[in-house]
Amino acid sequence: MGFWKGRGGLYVAAFLLDMTMAAAGFAVPLYAIELGASGLALGVIGASAFAYTLVCLFSGRLSDRLGRRTVAALGCVLVSAAYLAIPHTRTLPTLFVFAVAVSFSIALIWPPVQAWLSEQPDRRSLSSSIGIFNVSWSIGIAAGPIVGARLVKLDPQLSLPFHVAAGFALLSILIMYAIKTDGRPVEDLQPAETPPAGAATFLYIAWVTNFASWFASSCVRALLPKLTREMHVDDVTLGWLIGSLMAAQTLMFLILQFSQKWRYRLAPLVLFPCGSAAGMLLVFFAADWRLWFLGLTLIGLGCGMTYYASLFYTLFGRATGQGKATGFHEAILGSGLVFGPLLGGISVRLSGGNLKAPYLLAACVIMITVTVAIGIYIRAARRHVAGRP
Repeated sequence: MGFWKGRGGLYVAAFLLDMTMAAAGFAVPLYAIELGASGLALGVIGASAFAYTLVCLFSGRLSDRLGRRTVAALGCVLVSAAYLAIPHTRTLPTLFVFAVAVSFSIALIWPPVQAWLSEQPDRRSLSSSIGIFNVSWSIGIAAGPIVGARLVKLDPQLSLPFHVAAGFALLSILIMYAIKTDGRPVEDLQPAETPPAGAATFLYIAWVTNFASWFASSCVRALLPKLTREMHVDDVTLGWLIGSLMAAQTLMFLILQFSQKWRYRLAPLVLFPCGSAAGMLLVFFAADWRLWFLGLTLIGLGCGMTYYASLFYTLFGRATGQGKATGFHEAILGSGLVFGPLLGGISVRLSGGNLKAPYLLAACVIMITVTVAIGIYIRAARRHVAGRP
Protein backbone atom coordinates (compact mmCIF):
# COMPACT_ATOMS: atom_id res chain seq x y z
CA MET A 1 0.00 0.00 0.00
CA GLY A 2 1.44 3.37 -1.04
CA PHE A 3 2.12 6.13 1.41
CA TRP A 4 -0.79 8.28 0.22
CA LYS A 5 -3.26 5.39 0.20
CA GLY A 6 -2.67 4.30 3.79
CA ARG A 7 -2.01 6.04 7.06
CA GLY A 8 0.39 8.44 5.33
CA GLY A 9 -2.54 10.33 3.84
CA LEU A 10 -4.00 10.82 7.31
CA TYR A 11 -0.65 12.10 8.61
CA VAL A 12 -0.35 14.66 5.79
CA ALA A 13 -3.96 15.80 6.17
CA ALA A 14 -3.49 16.20 9.93
CA PHE A 15 -0.37 18.31 9.39
CA LEU A 16 -1.91 20.58 6.78
CA LEU A 17 -5.21 21.02 8.61
CA ASP A 18 -3.69 21.84 11.98
CA MET A 19 -1.01 24.13 10.55
CA THR A 20 -3.50 26.29 8.65
CA MET A 21 -6.20 26.10 11.33
CA ALA A 22 -3.63 27.22 13.91
CA ALA A 23 -2.64 30.07 11.59
CA ALA A 24 -6.30 31.12 11.39
CA GLY A 25 -6.69 30.60 15.13
CA PHE A 26 -3.75 32.93 15.70
CA ALA A 27 -5.54 35.62 13.70
CA VAL A 28 -8.93 35.31 15.44
CA PRO A 29 -8.04 37.14 18.69
CA LEU A 30 -6.10 39.77 16.72
CA TYR A 31 -9.15 40.30 14.53
CA ALA A 32 -11.32 40.53 17.65
CA ILE A 33 -8.95 43.08 19.20
CA GLU A 34 -9.27 45.20 16.05
CA LEU A 35 -13.04 45.08 16.62
CA GLY A 36 -12.52 46.38 20.17
CA ALA A 37 -12.56 43.14 22.18
CA SER A 38 -11.73 43.28 25.89
CA GLY A 39 -10.07 40.43 27.80
CA LEU A 40 -13.48 39.09 28.75
CA ALA A 41 -14.72 39.29 25.16
CA LEU A 42 -11.66 37.35 23.99
CA GLY A 43 -12.45 34.70 26.57
CA VAL A 44 -16.04 34.43 25.39
CA ILE A 45 -14.93 34.07 21.76
CA GLY A 46 -12.42 31.41 22.83
CA ALA A 47 -15.25 29.59 24.61
CA SER A 48 -16.88 29.07 21.21
CA ALA A 49 -15.19 25.68 21.52
CA PHE A 50 -18.30 24.55 23.42
CA ALA A 51 -19.62 23.54 19.99
CA TYR A 52 -16.56 21.32 19.55
CA THR A 53 -17.22 19.60 22.86
CA LEU A 54 -20.89 18.92 22.11
CA VAL A 55 -20.46 17.79 18.51
CA CYS A 56 -17.56 15.46 19.35
CA LEU A 57 -19.96 13.44 21.50
CA PHE A 58 -21.87 12.34 18.42
CA SER A 59 -19.53 12.88 15.45
CA GLY A 60 -17.50 9.81 16.32
CA ARG A 61 -20.66 7.72 16.62
CA LEU A 62 -21.94 9.19 13.36
CA SER A 63 -18.75 8.08 11.63
CA ASP A 64 -19.28 4.58 13.08
CA ARG A 65 -22.43 4.50 10.95
CA LEU A 66 -21.68 6.63 7.88
CA GLY A 67 -17.95 6.14 7.50
CA ARG A 68 -14.95 8.13 8.66
CA ARG A 69 -14.20 9.80 5.33
CA THR A 70 -17.77 10.99 4.75
CA VAL A 71 -18.09 12.78 8.09
CA ALA A 72 -14.55 14.21 8.04
CA ALA A 73 -14.98 15.55 4.49
CA LEU A 74 -18.24 17.23 5.48
CA GLY A 75 -16.39 18.93 8.35
CA CYS A 76 -13.72 20.20 5.94
CA VAL A 77 -16.35 21.73 3.64
CA LEU A 78 -18.13 23.46 6.51
CA VAL A 79 -14.98 24.79 8.15
CA SER A 80 -13.80 26.18 4.81
CA ALA A 81 -17.07 28.10 4.44
CA ALA A 82 -16.82 29.46 7.99
CA TYR A 83 -13.23 30.66 7.47
CA LEU A 84 -14.18 32.44 4.25
CA ALA A 85 -16.96 34.27 6.10
CA ILE A 86 -14.89 35.53 9.05
CA PRO A 87 -13.04 38.37 7.23
CA HIS A 88 -16.42 39.86 6.32
CA THR A 89 -17.60 40.18 9.93
CA ARG A 90 -17.75 43.66 11.42
CA THR A 91 -19.09 43.02 14.94
CA LEU A 92 -17.95 40.86 17.84
CA PRO A 93 -21.27 38.92 18.10
CA THR A 94 -21.02 37.98 14.42
CA LEU A 95 -17.41 36.90 14.90
CA PHE A 96 -18.52 34.73 17.81
CA VAL A 97 -21.16 33.06 15.61
CA PHE A 98 -18.59 32.14 12.98
CA ALA A 99 -16.12 31.00 15.65
CA VAL A 100 -18.84 28.62 16.85
CA ALA A 101 -19.29 27.44 13.25
CA VAL A 102 -15.56 26.72 13.02
CA SER A 103 -15.64 24.71 16.25
CA PHE A 104 -18.71 22.80 15.10
CA SER A 105 -17.04 21.91 11.80
CA ILE A 106 -13.70 20.88 13.28
CA ALA A 107 -15.54 18.50 15.62
CA LEU A 108 -16.74 16.62 12.54
CA ILE A 109 -13.13 16.05 11.48
CA TRP A 110 -10.97 14.84 14.35
CA PRO A 111 -12.91 12.00 16.05
CA PRO A 112 -13.55 10.27 12.68
CA VAL A 113 -9.93 10.74 11.56
CA GLN A 114 -8.59 9.35 14.85
CA ALA A 115 -10.91 6.35 14.65
CA TRP A 116 -9.94 5.87 10.98
CA LEU A 117 -6.31 5.77 12.07
CA SER A 118 -6.99 2.70 14.23
CA GLU A 119 -8.72 0.80 11.42
CA GLN A 120 -5.87 0.50 8.93
CA PRO A 121 -4.91 -3.09 8.09
CA ASP A 122 -1.80 -3.37 10.28
CA ARG A 123 -3.28 -3.07 13.75
CA ARG A 124 -0.04 -4.23 15.35
CA SER A 125 1.53 -0.86 14.59
CA LEU A 126 -1.25 1.14 16.25
CA SER A 127 1.03 2.58 18.93
CA SER A 128 3.55 3.73 16.32
CA SER A 129 0.77 5.16 14.16
CA ILE A 130 -0.65 7.16 17.06
CA GLY A 131 2.84 8.54 17.64
CA ILE A 132 3.39 9.58 14.03
CA PHE A 133 -0.12 11.05 13.83
CA ASN A 134 0.44 13.08 17.00
CA VAL A 135 3.80 14.34 15.73
CA SER A 136 2.24 15.25 12.36
CA TRP A 137 -0.57 17.40 13.69
CA SER A 138 1.60 18.81 16.45
CA ILE A 139 4.29 19.99 14.01
CA GLY A 140 1.47 21.62 12.07
CA ILE A 141 -0.01 23.34 15.09
CA ALA A 142 3.48 24.45 16.23
CA ALA A 143 4.21 26.00 12.84
CA GLY A 144 0.71 27.47 12.59
CA PRO A 145 1.15 30.51 14.85
CA ILE A 146 4.45 31.35 13.15
CA VAL A 147 2.85 31.00 9.71
CA GLY A 148 -0.14 32.99 10.95
CA ALA A 149 2.09 35.80 12.19
CA ARG A 150 3.79 35.99 8.79
CA LEU A 151 0.45 36.02 6.98
CA VAL A 152 -0.80 38.78 9.29
CA LYS A 153 2.31 40.79 8.49
CA LEU A 154 1.66 40.31 4.76
CA ASP A 155 -2.00 41.26 5.11
CA PRO A 156 -2.73 43.79 7.88
CA GLN A 157 -6.45 43.40 7.07
CA LEU A 158 -6.14 39.87 8.56
CA SER A 159 -7.98 38.11 5.73
CA LEU A 160 -5.11 36.00 4.38
CA PRO A 161 -4.84 33.48 7.27
CA PHE A 162 -8.52 32.60 6.91
CA HIS A 163 -8.36 32.25 3.13
CA VAL A 164 -5.32 29.97 3.37
CA ALA A 165 -7.01 27.80 6.01
CA ALA A 166 -10.13 27.50 3.85
CA GLY A 167 -8.11 26.41 0.84
CA PHE A 168 -6.15 23.75 2.70
CA ALA A 169 -9.31 22.36 4.30
CA LEU A 170 -10.63 21.67 0.80
CA LEU A 171 -7.27 20.22 -0.26
CA SER A 172 -7.46 17.81 2.67
CA ILE A 173 -10.66 16.34 1.24
CA LEU A 174 -8.74 15.28 -1.88
CA ILE A 175 -6.11 13.66 0.31
CA MET A 176 -8.77 11.74 2.25
CA TYR A 177 -10.33 10.43 -0.96
CA ALA A 178 -6.90 9.23 -2.14
CA ILE A 179 -6.72 6.85 0.84
CA LYS A 180 -7.41 3.28 -0.24
CA THR A 181 -9.61 2.24 2.68
CA ASP A 182 -13.03 3.86 2.57
CA GLY A 183 -13.05 4.94 6.19
CA ARG A 184 -15.92 2.69 7.17
CA PRO A 185 -15.61 0.87 10.50
CA VAL A 186 -14.44 -2.72 10.20
CA GLU A 187 -16.52 -4.98 12.40
CA ASP A 188 -14.16 -7.95 12.66
CA LEU A 189 -11.02 -6.13 13.77
CA GLN A 190 -9.37 -7.63 16.80
CA PRO A 191 -7.16 -5.64 19.16
CA ALA A 192 -3.49 -6.20 18.40
CA GLU A 193 -2.62 -6.23 22.09
CA THR A 194 -4.59 -6.70 25.26
CA PRO A 195 -4.33 -3.90 27.83
CA PRO A 196 -3.36 -4.94 31.37
CA ALA A 197 -5.76 -5.17 34.28
CA GLY A 198 -6.56 -1.76 35.70
CA ALA A 199 -6.07 -0.01 32.37
CA ALA A 200 -9.33 1.90 32.82
CA THR A 201 -7.83 3.69 35.83
CA PHE A 202 -5.10 5.24 33.66
CA LEU A 203 -7.66 6.15 31.00
CA TYR A 204 -9.65 8.17 33.55
CA ILE A 205 -6.49 9.80 34.92
CA ALA A 206 -5.37 10.74 31.42
CA TRP A 207 -8.77 12.24 30.62
CA VAL A 208 -8.75 14.35 33.80
CA THR A 209 -5.22 15.67 33.38
CA ASN A 210 -5.70 16.25 29.64
CA PHE A 211 -8.67 18.48 30.43
CA ALA A 212 -6.40 20.65 32.59
CA SER A 213 -3.65 20.73 29.96
CA TRP A 214 -5.98 22.07 27.31
CA PHE A 215 -7.61 24.45 29.79
CA ALA A 216 -4.15 25.97 30.28
CA SER A 217 -3.04 26.00 26.64
CA SER A 218 -6.32 27.52 25.47
CA CYS A 219 -5.86 30.33 27.98
CA VAL A 220 -2.54 31.07 26.35
CA ARG A 221 -3.79 30.98 22.76
CA ALA A 222 -6.92 33.04 23.44
CA LEU A 223 -5.63 35.63 25.90
CA LEU A 224 -1.89 36.02 25.38
CA PRO A 225 -2.38 38.27 22.29
CA LYS A 226 -4.10 40.88 24.45
CA LEU A 227 -1.26 40.78 26.99
CA THR A 228 1.47 41.07 24.33
CA ARG A 229 -0.33 44.00 22.69
CA GLU A 230 -0.43 45.77 26.08
CA MET A 231 3.31 45.10 26.51
CA HIS A 232 4.07 46.27 22.93
CA VAL A 233 5.39 42.86 21.87
CA ASP A 234 5.09 42.47 18.09
CA ASP A 235 2.87 39.82 16.51
CA VAL A 236 5.76 37.84 15.02
CA THR A 237 7.23 37.40 18.51
CA LEU A 238 3.78 36.39 19.73
CA GLY A 239 3.75 33.71 17.03
CA TRP A 240 7.08 32.36 18.25
CA LEU A 241 5.87 32.39 21.87
CA ILE A 242 2.78 30.31 21.10
CA GLY A 243 4.82 28.19 18.69
CA SER A 244 7.27 27.33 21.50
CA LEU A 245 4.43 25.75 23.46
CA MET A 246 3.42 23.59 20.51
CA ALA A 247 7.05 22.75 19.63
CA ALA A 248 7.56 21.41 23.16
CA GLN A 249 4.40 19.34 22.74
CA THR A 250 5.80 17.91 19.50
CA LEU A 251 9.06 17.03 21.24
CA MET A 252 7.14 15.16 23.90
CA PHE A 253 5.22 13.22 21.24
CA LEU A 254 8.54 12.15 19.68
CA ILE A 255 9.87 10.97 23.03
CA LEU A 256 6.73 9.01 23.89
CA GLN A 257 6.59 7.36 20.48
CA PHE A 258 9.97 5.69 21.03
CA SER A 259 9.52 4.78 24.68
CA GLN A 260 7.10 2.50 26.48
CA LYS A 261 8.28 3.16 30.02
CA TRP A 262 5.57 5.77 30.59
CA ARG A 263 2.70 3.39 29.91
CA TYR A 264 0.45 2.52 32.84
CA ARG A 265 2.49 4.58 35.29
CA LEU A 266 1.09 7.35 37.45
CA ALA A 267 4.22 9.49 37.74
CA PRO A 268 4.31 10.91 34.17
CA LEU A 269 0.64 11.89 34.35
CA VAL A 270 1.29 13.79 37.58
CA LEU A 271 4.79 15.22 37.22
CA PHE A 272 4.41 16.73 33.76
CA PRO A 273 1.16 18.54 34.65
CA CYS A 274 2.94 19.88 37.72
CA GLY A 275 5.57 21.21 35.34
CA SER A 276 2.79 22.88 33.35
CA ALA A 277 1.53 24.54 36.52
CA ALA A 278 5.06 25.81 37.20
CA GLY A 279 5.16 27.18 33.65
CA MET A 280 1.91 29.04 34.19
CA LEU A 281 3.25 30.55 37.41
CA LEU A 282 6.41 31.62 35.60
CA VAL A 283 4.34 33.52 33.03
CA PHE A 284 2.30 35.03 35.87
CA PHE A 285 5.28 36.28 37.88
CA ALA A 286 7.86 37.06 35.17
CA ALA A 287 7.98 40.70 34.11
CA ASP A 288 10.28 39.97 31.16
CA TRP A 289 8.40 38.29 28.32
CA ARG A 290 11.56 36.46 27.25
CA LEU A 291 11.18 34.22 30.30
CA TRP A 292 7.77 33.20 29.03
CA PHE A 293 9.45 30.97 26.47
CA LEU A 294 10.55 28.68 29.32
CA GLY A 295 7.11 28.76 30.93
CA LEU A 296 5.34 27.97 27.67
CA THR A 297 7.80 25.15 26.97
CA LEU A 298 6.89 23.53 30.30
CA ILE A 299 3.20 23.88 29.45
CA GLY A 300 3.77 22.27 26.05
CA LEU A 301 5.59 19.28 27.54
CA GLY A 302 2.67 18.69 29.90
CA CYS A 303 0.15 18.96 27.07
CA GLY A 304 2.11 16.47 25.01
CA MET A 305 2.20 13.94 27.83
CA THR A 306 -1.48 14.06 28.71
CA TYR A 307 -2.80 14.20 25.14
CA TYR A 308 -0.68 11.27 23.97
CA ALA A 309 -1.69 9.21 27.01
CA SER A 310 -5.37 10.09 26.61
CA LEU A 311 -5.52 9.06 22.94
CA PHE A 312 -3.38 5.96 23.49
CA TYR A 313 -5.44 4.67 26.42
CA THR A 314 -8.65 5.49 24.51
CA LEU A 315 -7.73 3.37 21.46
CA PHE A 316 -5.33 0.74 22.78
CA GLY A 317 -6.87 -2.72 22.81
CA ARG A 318 -10.22 -1.52 21.50
CA ALA A 319 -11.73 -3.74 18.77
CA THR A 320 -15.00 -1.82 18.22
CA GLY A 321 -16.57 1.58 18.91
CA GLN A 322 -13.45 3.58 18.06
CA GLY A 323 -15.52 6.51 16.83
CA LYS A 324 -17.53 6.77 20.03
CA ALA A 325 -14.36 6.47 22.14
CA THR A 326 -12.35 9.10 20.27
CA GLY A 327 -15.37 11.37 20.33
CA PHE A 328 -15.40 11.23 24.11
CA HIS A 329 -11.64 11.80 24.24
CA GLU A 330 -12.00 14.92 22.08
CA ALA A 331 -15.08 16.14 23.99
CA ILE A 332 -13.13 16.16 27.26
CA LEU A 333 -10.30 18.00 25.54
CA GLY A 334 -12.85 20.39 24.07
CA SER A 335 -14.31 21.16 27.48
CA GLY A 336 -10.87 22.43 28.46
CA LEU A 337 -10.87 24.59 25.33
CA VAL A 338 -14.20 26.07 26.48
CA PHE A 339 -13.57 26.71 30.15
CA GLY A 340 -9.96 27.89 29.77
CA PRO A 341 -10.68 31.05 27.76
CA LEU A 342 -14.08 31.65 29.39
CA LEU A 343 -12.95 31.45 33.01
CA GLY A 344 -9.67 33.12 32.07
CA GLY A 345 -11.57 36.06 30.61
CA ILE A 346 -13.79 36.24 33.68
CA SER A 347 -10.69 36.25 35.91
CA VAL A 348 -9.40 39.28 33.99
CA ARG A 349 -12.67 41.09 34.69
CA LEU A 350 -12.80 40.09 38.37
CA SER A 351 -9.16 41.05 38.95
CA GLY A 352 -9.73 44.56 37.69
CA GLY A 353 -8.24 44.02 34.25
CA ASN A 354 -5.16 42.04 35.27
CA LEU A 355 -4.26 40.23 32.03
CA LYS A 356 -2.03 37.80 33.93
CA ALA A 357 -4.79 36.51 36.19
CA PRO A 358 -5.70 33.62 33.83
CA TYR A 359 -2.26 32.07 34.28
CA LEU A 360 -2.61 31.90 38.05
CA LEU A 361 -6.09 30.45 37.59
CA ALA A 362 -4.82 27.80 35.16
CA ALA A 363 -2.04 26.77 37.55
CA CYS A 364 -4.64 26.21 40.26
CA VAL A 365 -6.89 24.19 37.94
CA ILE A 366 -3.97 21.96 36.96
CA MET A 367 -3.07 21.24 40.56
CA ILE A 368 -6.69 20.45 41.41
CA THR A 369 -6.86 17.89 38.59
CA VAL A 370 -3.53 16.39 39.68
CA THR A 371 -5.05 15.90 43.12
CA VAL A 372 -8.11 14.27 41.54
CA ALA A 373 -5.86 12.01 39.46
CA ILE A 374 -3.96 10.84 42.53
CA GLY A 375 -7.29 10.20 44.25
CA ILE A 376 -8.48 8.06 41.32
CA TYR A 377 -5.28 6.01 41.48
CA ILE A 378 -5.45 5.50 45.26
CA ARG A 379 -9.11 4.47 45.07
CA ALA A 380 -8.35 1.95 42.33
CA ALA A 381 -5.40 0.56 44.29
CA ARG A 382 -7.57 0.08 47.38
CA ARG A 383 -10.23 -1.70 45.34
CA HIS A 384 -7.57 -3.98 43.90
CA VAL A 385 -6.21 -4.84 47.36
CA ALA A 386 -9.75 -5.55 48.54
CA GLY A 387 -10.28 -7.86 45.55
CA ARG A 388 -13.03 -5.75 44.01
CA PRO A 389 -13.16 -5.02 40.26
